[in-house]
Amino acid sequence: MNIALIVTGGTNLGYGHITRSITFYKNAPQGISVYLFPIVKSCDYRLFPQDKNILFTTSFTDLINKINELSPEYIIWDTIDFDENTFFELKKICNKHVSISPAFRYMNQMNMVFSRNIEQTRESNVKYYLGMQYAIFNDACKFIPDEVYIKNLAKENLIIGISMGGGDAPNKTLKILEIISELKFPLTIWVLLGEGYNHSYQNLVDVINRNNRHEIILAKTNRSMWDILSNCNVAILAGGLMLVESVYAGLPSINIFEKKWHEKTAGNTFFDKKAAISIGNIDDAESFNRLNETLTCIRNKKSILLSMRENSKGIVDKLASNRIYNILMNNVEIEQDRMSF
Repeated sequence: MNIALIVTGGTNLGYGHITRSITFYKNAPQGISVYLFPIVKSCDYRLFPQDKNILFTTSFTDLINKINELSPEYIIWDTIDFDENTFFELKKICNKHVSISPAFRYMNQMNMVFSRNIEQTRESNVKYYLGMQYAIFNDACKFIPDEVYIKNLAKENLIIGISMGGGDAPNKTLKILEIISELKFPLTIWVLLGEGYNHSYQNLVDVINRNNRHEIILAKTNRSMWDILSNCNVAILAGGLMLVESVYAGLPSINIFEKKWHEKTAGNTFFDKKAAISIGNIDDAESFNRLNETLTCIRNKKSILLSMRENSKGIVDKLASNRIYNILMNNVEIEQDRMSF
């Protein structure tokens, strides 16, 4: 069975879709040939494994032609938007379309949607598979052992990791660093800068130089991200896949979202179970007050972090790709059985 997987991403769009699609691609079982079509800038080609089934296209026409040659059983989408004419040309080639993105312009054109958000807006005539059992995230994310987390939590300074995503187009990293550096108690702050961070490093350095009470380390990272975060007590995140990964890893997180719809697509599961904290939207000035209030609270009562870590256990696992592939294969078998009658 052939599957075409189309993904978009980059500095402005973010890198979460790319991370999810690569993970899904790598976990394809025997008997399924997945062809990954990244619609990205050439500078982001390096993010993908060198594999004959990863096909970079030169135009939408090239994409249509390549997928037409494959005659895929499914076209799977991991993107928010796409060129309208190309989308409907691909609908003519294949009649089974699936989204693994929590938001997509053409949701009403899908046959199936897999999303971690149980509050997903539902379209008629679309079959939904919702819940954390369908949360696909980076295979490089590892659970932080209890002895490692407790040892780091016992250190005098609160150790914070900041990760605002691979691109961070609005430069949330700088805003958050400026805000938390105002705290009067000493912090150790790891600032993780993703693949697409194109803002001025000097501005970050200037913040560091203004605040001698804190130890602030800048780290340009991708593969080693969880090696660094595993030494932190808490992470400040922008939601998205990093929120899912932090819950799996057992790292408490404080999440501040770029837009309201980002918070909506994150779902409430992690927050309802008190495995993570949401402080709202980055455009809301009160969110920054809540950020420093939250950090002050957990610094004075570190047992909050231990409770959050305990609450995170068992919410997500790494079997989402397998579950989705099994459903896709079963669906094809059912249709074949019907046709045999």
